[in-house]
Amino acid sequence: MTTGHRLRILLALPVLALAAACSDQGAPPARAGTEAAVAGTTSVPLGSGFDFYVLALSWSPAYCLIEGDRANKQQCAEERDLGFVVHGLWPQFESGYPEFC
Repeated sequence: MTTGHRLRILLALPVLALAAACSDQGAPPARAGTEAAVAGTTSVPLGSGFDFYVLALSWSPAYCLIEGDRANKQQCAEERDLGFVVHGLWPQFESGYPEFC
């Protein structure tokens, strides 16, 4: 592992820990059909029906190593020194599905 990769990991860990610590775990999750009145306007739906969202990340060097020759050339080209790749926020239910989006 190169020094650049180690530095990225060391910088990413506190950011992820801070994001987890700042999450609003004490509040009940928003549910579909829940509405709140906005001052002087119509009601706005608050939730989408999911319990929470998962921040989907992958570590590019591991992906490129595991996939080998089948790996995406844009992501794994030698000049692309990528670290974490953000796939997005994926909706989840407490029971675990949907999965493998």
